[in-house]
Amino acid sequence: MRMMLTGGLGMNGSWVLRELLGRGHEVAVFENREDLSLVGDVAERIELVVGDVRDAGQLTGAVSTLRPECIVHLAAFVDCERDPHTAITVNIGGTAQVCAAAAATGVRRVVHTSSKAVYGPTTGKRGFPTYEPISEDDDQR
Repeated sequence: MRMMLTGGLGMNGSWVLRELLGRGHEVAVFENREDLSLVGDVAERIELVVGDVRDAGQLTGAVSTLRPECIVHLAAFVDCERDPHTAITVNIGGTAQVCAAAAATGVRRVVHTSSKAVYGPTTGKRGFPTYEPISEDDDQR
């Protein structure tokens, strides 16, 4: 399957990227930077498009050109306390732009992900060095 992965060069994205490639999918990455440091081992197997999920023209243009069957949306801005405006425009507005680009170009499936960040700081037994798992039922902060 041809897939487009937003945020595919980030921490979570790099693992999802490897998993998709490992399952035999053809993956294009839409990312706001060209930093391949987390995906150097698979960089030659992806098509990279540099752009911003907040930019409707860039995003819709990329989706139109790449023609993915599915978009996996991982692009996010995580420093919310320092810059809440950017967090809102990327995390909420960018997600809306991804959905709009998918709808405008006939992409039938968008998969949106989250991270353990919704559970608040990972300290104590859930932080360094043990990193005990967080369950879906844990309190969100």
